[in-house]
Amino acid sequence: MARGRDCDEIDINPLTAHLISWFNELSDSRKFTVVAGMAGGTCIPEAISHQELAAWSQITGNKLTLWEAEALKEMDRSWRHSYGNKKSSAAAPLMQHQGLGEYCKGVEVDKCRKQFGTQLEAICATCPN
Repeated sequence: MARGRDCDEIDINPLTAHLISWFNELSDSRKFTVVAGMAGGTCIPEAISHQELAAWSQITGNKLTLWEAEALKEMDRSWRHSYGNKKSSAAAPLMQHQGLGEYCKGVEVDKCRKQFGTQLEAICATCPN
């Protein structure tokens, strides 16, 4: 049995346990894309690419089978989905959901309209300043 910080005791199949270690190694070198926003922005984790899998396999000498590569890609999709859910649920209480120009009392609307164009309504709904 193994224990993780986000789960109770779980059974890990000894035939696939190596995938957890491999995934952690691959994820440790993960790239993040920084997306700027009115509230300071956020970081979005990038998917582990097939090229990264191949490079990791060559560097470590771990020969990936097709099913292992597919399993690692699925683990990555699940991890990124979970990461996104944690980030959005943590940010949700901070969103104000006000109307156009409500927060700035209309002072910044023209400036923001030039910057955000057709996305102004969505940006303004959660504007922190």
